[in-house]
Amino acid sequence: MVIGCVGPSCREEQAVAFVREWMPELGGQGARLYVVEDGPSRSFHLGPHGSRDLAHLCWADAPAGMLDCITVRSPGCRQIGLWQAYRDGCDIIVTLDDDVRPMAGERLVERFAGILSEGLAVWVDPLENYRSRGYPYRNTGR
Repeated sequence: MVIGCVGPSCREEQAVAFVREWMPELGGQGARLYVVEDGPSRSFHLGPHGSRDLAHLCWADAPAGMLDCITVRSPGCRQIGLWQAYRDGCDIIVTLDDDVRPMAGERLVERFAGILSEGLAVWVDPLENYRSRGYPYRNTGR
């Protein structure tokens, strides 16, 4: 099972911290981190480009026509990362904001694998009694 984790960012400091803290959690566990810089080109360095576990994307990486139908300069740019993770064959795609950090003792990969072992959910929010911003109102359930 390949898990893709997508995080949009327009702030270098947050994006670098996001990568620094999530790569130990995700790297080597069949997971890949996609950071989508919300700008027309990459303006900061996150790590070695071409790394199997890290993809640093920007608007230029969007397929033809995508920027015409998503809101850039907002978390909507994450769609570029979701598309790339899908294209790369990720079985599960998780999206987090750039200020979300791993919790001590909690393994993201194990958490989502556990949720999905209960049945194939179309959209899953792992937080009880909380609906994330951008969560679809339709197409939920199993």
